Parts: sequence; C-alpha cells; structure tokens
Amino acid sequence: MASSNDYRRGAERLLDFLAAEYDEDGRSRSAPDNVQFYYKMPSTFAYGSRRRLAMRTLEQFERRFMASGSFDIADDPVAAPWAAYLGGWAAWGASALGRFDLAGRVMASVAPTQDMKLGGMVHKSQLGAVQDVERSAAAGMGFVWAMDLERAKLVGRFLEHALDRQQDDRAYHAYFDGEGAVVPDRADRNAFFSLDDDEARPALFSTGVSFLVWLGRAIGEEWPVELAHRYMRFVAGHRDDAAALPLTTKLGWSALMVATHVDDPMLTDFARRCADDLLARQLHDGSIDFDGVSEVPKPIDKLWLIGWGCDAALTLCAISGNEYTGARREQSQ
Repeated sequence: MASSNDYRRGAERLLDFLAAEYDEDGRSRSAPDNVQFYYKMPSTFAYGSRRRLAMRTLEQFERRFMASGSFDIADDPVAAPWAAYLGGWAAWGASALGRFDLAGRVMASVAPTQDMKLGGMVHKSQLGAVQDVERSAAAGMGFVWAMDLERAKLVGRFLEHALDRQQDDRAYHAYFDGEGAVVPDRADRNAFFSLDDDEARPALFSTGVSFLVWLGRAIGEEWPVELAHRYMRFVAGHRDDAAALPLTTKLGWSALMVATHVDDPMLTDFARRCADDLLARQLHDGSIDFDGVSEVPKPIDKLWLIGWGCDAALTLCAISGNEYTGARREQSQ
C-alpha cells in the first residue's frame, strides 16, 4: 500500500501531464475543436486545485460549444449521442468554478432528452431508443450542480429501478426501454457489466455512485446514499479484484464519497487498492498506462489518455485526503 505522499506525488504528476495538453488560453494542443478534450477539464482541474487552468478550459468550452447559448454538439457524430454525459460533467465543472449560470444553460440543453416517467436520459442506439445508466448518471450530476433537484431525483429513481430490475445477480445491464425493461447488449462493455468478466469496466458505475451521494446531500434524504452503497457492494463482488481492473479509474473517488456517510471498511479499502493500481501503472510522463484495455487500438489515442487520465486523477486526488491542495503547482499554471 502506498503512502499519502506517494498518492499526492502521483496526483501532481498526472495533473502535470493533463495540463501539458493545454496552452496558456486553455486550448487543446491536440484537437482544439474536439469537445472531448474539454468537458471533463474544468471539474478535474478545479478538483486538483488548478483553478486558473480550470477556468481557462471552461472558457474554451463555452466559446466553442455554447456559442448559441445552449450546449450544441449536434454536428459531432461521435460526441452527440453522449451529450447528456458530457453536459453533466461540464455542468459540475462550471458550478465548481462559480458559473452556476453556465451550468444551468448546459443542463437546460440536455434536459429534453429525459424520460419524465422512468427518469433516465434517452439516446438512440442500434437497439433503438434506450435509457442508459451511464449517461443518465452523469446528467444527474449536472442536475444536482445546476440545482434542478426534481430532475435529479428522477434520475436517482431510474438508477434504483435499474439495479432492482437486474435478473442475474452476477451481471448488470445498463440499457432500458421506455417501459423500464432491460435491453440487453452484451457486445458493448459500456452497456453490460459481468462480475465474471476479467475485462469489465467498473467506471460504468462511478458517475452514478458519486451522483447519488451528491443527491442525498442536496435533498437531505438517506435513500440515494444507501443506493450508492448497494452499487459499490455489487461491484466489489467481482470474482477477481474490481479495484485492479484497467478501467476502474474514478471509482476509487466514488467509493470515498460513499465512505463519508457509510461505515463500511470495504469502501476505503477499495479506494486504496484502486489508487495503488493506478500508481503501479503510472508512466514517466505522469500518464497512466491503459494498454490493458482491450477493444481499443494501440497505441492508445491521446483522447483516451486525457479522458481516462481525468478519471484517475480524481481518485488520486481524493485518496490524498485533505492534505492534497496542489497549491504549489497553481502558480505555474
């Protein structure tokens, strides 16, 4: 097990790697017009106490993808189906930086895709119109931070429904139709999680767990945190060690959020194992080695190194605890 100093140094090095992707104005050096290089950066840099860089990347996000006043990525065929997910992250980052107005506009843009009966966010897939747990959970984060708590509660109930409707206690399907029935898609690991799959992607649950903790705090009710704990217990039942799977990344951060409300040693132990695994995979440039993720062409594209790197940074910053500030780096960003 690593020390607090090890986690802190690892977080600093990873944040340095992420920061190097952006120029002094917060523009991506690799793909300045690709929304996927921006939507997580304000929240990640703010969480790592690099607020000036966080604000610059948020300004770029607003200038490039909110020019009409709403969040518009319809011309991007890759990102558009994930608008609810991207919007939720961007709204968190905007609120963390005091831009509640921007958070509200982002979430108003994606809100029409919410099913007001079941509560999930709808997108069109090859299986038809489905409500997806991962997209919905991230949108839930955004609704909480934009203080749209009625919509956030609907998402919370959708996540409760999703867990209760699983018919196999060793598997989880993340897609549902408008009647609330499971829509199986075992070909996509972002849509299906098996406790017996050594290439499963636990990050599927991270935004949901974190969102539920925030929701519980915002509405002053216990059921969202209890549901978040249920999700963590499910993931912890992986036949191997879910904390050491290549795409656990931010779930260590989520586990620690639950641990602030629930007395369960599994949560902090899971977070430490996750962080230890990330440190073991950290490369000389500060990035994390994701070559263990199958189904992704090698070498890993910079887009994934940045996106998944943000997730890993949340866990490393969180495990560093209250001692982590990153202040000594702030002056250089």
